[in-house]
Amino acid sequence: MIYHFEDYSLDEERHELRHAGEAVPIEPRVFQVLLYLLEHRDRVVSKAELFEQCWPDTFVTESALTRCMTKLRRAVGTPSGTTEVIKTVHRQGYRFVVEVEVTEGVDLDAPAAQPIPSSEPPALAPERPEPPGPIILVVEDEPTNRELLERQLHRCGYATRSATNGQEALDQVAAEAPDLILLDVRMPVLDGFAVCRQLKTQPASRWIPIILLTALDQPQDRHSGLEAGADAFLTKPIDRQELLARIETALSPPPSAARPSSETGLDPEDPETPVAPSPLLSFPASEPAPTAPAERRQLTLLSCTLSGAAELAGHLDAEALHDVLRTFHRTCAEIVAPFDGQIAQHLDDGLLVYFGYPQAHEDDAQRAVRSGLALTEAMRQGALADWGLPGTPLALRVGIATGMMIVTPGATADAPPALGVGNASSLAVRLGALAPPGTVVISEATARLVAGYFECKGLEEAGPAGAPEPLRGYEVLSQSPLQTRLEVESAEGLTAFVGREAEVALLRERWTDVQEGLGQAILIQGEAGTGKSRLVQVLKEQVAGELTLTLEGRCSPHHQNTALYPLIDLTQRVLQGASVTSSVDRLERLEGLLARSDIALEETVPLLAELLSLPLPEGRYAPLSFTPRRQRERTLEVLVSFFLVQAAQSPLLVVVEDVHWSDPSTLEFLHLLMEQVATSSILVVLTSRPGFAPPWTLGAEMMPVAVLGRLTQGQTVDMITQVAGKPLPAAVMQQLVEKTDGMPLFVEELTRMVVESDQLVERDGQYELSGELAELTVPVTLHDSLMARLDRLGSAKEMAQWGSVLGREFSYEVLEAVTPYDEAVLRGGLTQLVGAGLLHQRGRPPKATYLFKHALIQDAAYASLLRSTRQHMHEQIAQQLEERFCELVAVQPELVAHHHTEAGQAEQAIGYWQQAGQRASEHSAYQEAMSHLTTALTLLQSLPETLARHQQELPLQIALGTASLVVRGPAAPEVETAYMRARVLCQELGDTQDVFPVLWGLYQSYMVRGDLPRARPLGEDLLGLAERRDEAPLYVVAHLALGNPCFRIGELLSARRHLEAAIARDTPGQPPPPVFGTAEDPGVICRGLGAWTLWLLGYPDQALGRAHEALRLATELAHHYSCAY
Repeated sequence: MIYHFEDYSLDEERHELRHAGEAVPIEPRVFQVLLYLLEHRDRVVSKAELFEQCWPDTFVTESALTRCMTKLRRAVGTPSGTTEVIKTVHRQGYRFVVEVEVTEGVDLDAPAAQPIPSSEPPALAPERPEPPGPIILVVEDEPTNRELLERQLHRCGYATRSATNGQEALDQVAAEAPDLILLDVRMPVLDGFAVCRQLKTQPASRWIPIILLTALDQPQDRHSGLEAGADAFLTKPIDRQELLARIETALSPPPSAARPSSETGLDPEDPETPVAPSPLLSFPASEPAPTAPAERRQLTLLSCTLSGAAELAGHLDAEALHDVLRTFHRTCAEIVAPFDGQIAQHLDDGLLVYFGYPQAHEDDAQRAVRSGLALTEAMRQGALADWGLPGTPLALRVGIATGMMIVTPGATADAPPALGVGNASSLAVRLGALAPPGTVVISEATARLVAGYFECKGLEEAGPAGAPEPLRGYEVLSQSPLQTRLEVESAEGLTAFVGREAEVALLRERWTDVQEGLGQAILIQGEAGTGKSRLVQVLKEQVAGELTLTLEGRCSPHHQNTALYPLIDLTQRVLQGASVTSSVDRLERLEGLLARSDIALEETVPLLAELLSLPLPEGRYAPLSFTPRRQRERTLEVLVSFFLVQAAQSPLLVVVEDVHWSDPSTLEFLHLLMEQVATSSILVVLTSRPGFAPPWTLGAEMMPVAVLGRLTQGQTVDMITQVAGKPLPAAVMQQLVEKTDGMPLFVEELTRMVVESDQLVERDGQYELSGELAELTVPVTLHDSLMARLDRLGSAKEMAQWGSVLGREFSYEVLEAVTPYDEAVLRGGLTQLVGAGLLHQRGRPPKATYLFKHALIQDAAYASLLRSTRQHMHEQIAQQLEERFCELVAVQPELVAHHHTEAGQAEQAIGYWQQAGQRASEHSAYQEAMSHLTTALTLLQSLPETLARHQQELPLQIALGTASLVVRGPAAPEVETAYMRARVLCQELGDTQDVFPVLWGLYQSYMVRGDLPRARPLGEDLLGLAERRDEAPLYVVAHLALGNPCFRIGELLSARRHLEAAIARDTPGQPPPPVFGTAEDPGVICRGLGAWTLWLLGYPDQALGRAHEALRLATELAHHYSCAY
């Protein structure tokens, strides 16, 4: 059927809506509602009927229907009702009111139907035994849930397969790859996380979208699902509309995004790979770029002062002194520039340099120290070396300090930043004054960051006159031979290796094949900090006794344009020795190495000498006559031959790390070597960060890829314990697990930070909290590397900061509402953040949600904002949530409560925290309820003490007492504290309505403790209240509160009297008063206690009758706890 109205036509068969012949995009659900109204245009269609016909098997709120009708009116061009097509009949429903013409067949004026983008599959697909649509594998062990899911999917045109456990799912995928998998998390044999992890690590199945299903909505489950590679996550009971939208999103092609070139090997997740700002985030050339706001940043500051300049000034005229100082400043600028030092302040005889602004690097502290050493060396040997006076030579005093600073950008893009505010700048200046002429002195914080990379000695705690406190500085003597973090940590003692059993076994298996003459290669991939280098070291340690030579090279971000850099570095280290002090020694060592390998020297030595920049004695070798291209080819061939000769003598291990930074010539060398690996005894191990694609093709068998993901929660706990050395408090362990996300580097650094802090004290061989646990912050050792990733985002960095204020997880719709960006800029920036590896994305805008890949990335982005800026952003977010996301606020009041709290708006926050606590209690999430209510009470204490404050506090204390009773148990001190405070408030306010639940809470606390003398009077108070209010349910509870302690202390007659009175006032089936809860029924409890009392009084027959009566009533009420009682 085709329905024609106004300028519109709706084609039922084609499932499309057209206006003047042009297709109108319309969501399937909206189309369905429009079609149903057209089919029943002769009458009013009620809301209930629309719910039943268009949302079967799903509970939908009226607001959802209202939104649907708004979209429908927009689709037919009447959002404001200018030409009313659908009329709203007050309190009755909706009616289609314009004239409609119905025709059969095909609309000849319409072009061939094209698929219309939609957020879900057609909801009214006809039932078929085997629909022709995409195949969805439903993995669910509960039969009812599985059948319901399959029935709904069939109705929407999807074909299904099913499995009842994890192993069956793997077998099904191996037999027939589905288009999508709905995977239950909690299953026998293999759980959903294990299945997802296996499928996502196998090339044949990693492309299949996986939607995880769970009955629990725990953040840890969501994070575990993302770690395992899941594409989406749904919580049971599953909303049919959301399910279909998720499926449609998962089956749709992802939004286009720039990918790294396989030729360059650049990795967007790599902290050293430049990230070009998105064109969508650039500003028009005709407009000046807006001034960036001030930021909180960790900077390393270098202060250098020209010692001897003051004495020199007395012997030079002004012009000569000006030339000296100008040469000094120019020399300093030239030296710090390659290290990305930013000169912030010029003084007559000194300057202040920032490292880490405006662009952070993960080694900013090292860059500052290297700059300092280069400056002092230049002063000794450079243009100013001879300018000093006799006995007073010119020299530099360099002080370096690291700390948090508030930095404001310069007025223009080329201008230096305004002078930062923070202790680090004054500390750097004081350390410079402490430094002897010609030396570099660093602070304790800087020394921790560069420990192992430089040789240092501590200076006595002293300082210049007038200093506020003694200084502790470290004089830098020289650079150490250690180059990498692993080398530094190895020298200090490595943490015990945790996890990676499968990867170690794979490496060992490959090495065994190599020993048998079957060459192998393997690529180890993982983010920075996942332990790639450590895994390689474990392999080297395990095979150390089985090989004679390991050739190990490392690519560098600073040498991506240096041909064959890792091979040059490798060869230089092979030629290095204790007795090798000159180029002549290195040349002789090279000749000896080649001669022992039976390699002809005539051509080989000149080729490698030129590669290594070694001068050749005149006449010793014939000059090379190759063209540049042929010389390059011969050099590669010689290097490959050298490796093969070594392998012919004994099995050879070749390691090249960080190949994502490799230069093109190194990649070509590896390609040539790989072609020879299969027939030689060589194991080639490459490491890279995600995104690197080798330019050669060997296949998964010849060169498998071992992807290092995050550690499991259990492995993370093991590693934390190893680093700490002693057991940690449970609260500390939980925060560490949540913050580190299973990243080994994060685990080590954050755990060390906590252990070295003053939050822990050591007692009886374990750590205990010294006070309340503070929120863990980004460690100083990780701050620069995290900020480096943010700084490279350009304008998108501000978007990441907005996201960090919203939380670890946020939606596109909320971000769009609170930020000033237009849609194109917002989508472009989010695409950039996802491509840079900072965010995970689920779904597509505008229904997309985003999750910070690492909690510490979010923390770093958040910490970079000034407190005033954060408060303003939180205030804006809270306002937008209240105005535009009422439904979200209703179901998650803790969100807006959090933003009001962080905005400093305590009064607004308290009410939302109370709602959050109440909602959590209603969903039996009592631990969360305690947290929400405690926060509300803490904020309440910041308000003036008034009658209104006491009235607000009373329900909070009662709710906190109830939640604490469930979580901690009735005997917990927190329960008594809450209810005692509530009782005092009742007395002050003259409140009688809330006294009963307060007294009942205190009564339970004392009864469970066995404090019967304090419990019994409360029972009498409860009975007095029940009599005054004359409510039968309260009588039952009050008599129980007296009968129970009487029974416990042996006053059986009194117990019998109160219990019989309670039973007499009890109406079986009537809900107990809210104060009693729903887990047990007071009538059942009274009958049970009455049976015991009668038995002890010597009435066995009556006792047995009461017991049967209690059991029968509990069974009828389906009260399982009462049955157990």
